Amino acid sequence: MRLHRNSVPLSKERHARFSLKQPLGYGFAREINSAPIVTAEFDKVAHDHPIVFGPATGDAVAPMAILGLRDDENFCVSGNGEWTGGYIPGFLRQYPFVLARPGEEQQFVVCIDETAFDDGGPGPRIFDEEGGETEQLKQALSFLKEYHRQSLQTLEFGRALKSAGLLQRMVVRYGADHKDQTLGGFEVIDRQKLAELPAAEVERFHRAGWLELAYLHLHSLDNVARLTRAVGTGR
Repeated sequence: MRLHRNSVPLSKERHARFSLKQPLGYGFAREINSAPIVTAEFDKVAHDHPIVFGPATGDAVAPMAILGLRDDENFCVSGNGEWTGGYIPGFLRQYPFVLARPGEEQQFVVCIDETAFDDGGPGPRIFDEEGGETEQLKQALSFLKEYHRQSLQTLEFGRALKSAGLLQRMVVRYGADHKDQTLGGFEVIDRQKLAELPAAEVERFHRAGWLELAYLHLHSLDNVARLTRAVGTGR
């Protein structure tokens, strides 16, 4: 399920009178069962969601928060679009803005999901009457820039885990007998291999801050049990 349903490059001409729908809520993420995260979020994400690793650009791997076990189901969003699942990943807080490479573009450009806006509505505007950036837009652009910077740093962590051979496939089994339904397609750190890292590698991971991230990830997997219980209760 795509998060942005009608994503187009931001334009002063096309979006001169666009305003954010109110209230926007998190209904747009109702069918998103996982979200990418950056390493700066690990301590907060680990408290509420399992952190796993999935495919990123090329052969890279990147961390993500698991928000639901079944396809197209997010246990953290209520029926009326309210977020009820603790920490909200920054990837979702970017919405309805995003940095993307539309079409054949080589450079990242700012895009918006037009379905989240009204043309001439009463909500917060993107541009003011003179065509200048509103405070709403300035804050969004600042967040996008910082999130993109952190995303690049996060890929370094993923590459380090992969090159050190620390990742292994994991499958979550759930349902009435914990075997009739599965969620897979992701990897987690092998705790035994982490413990057996050579001293030089341990020092490298420690200096980079990656050792702490590894243990936060392992701690976060305790949240898998909460998700399997949610399946049993219909939430």
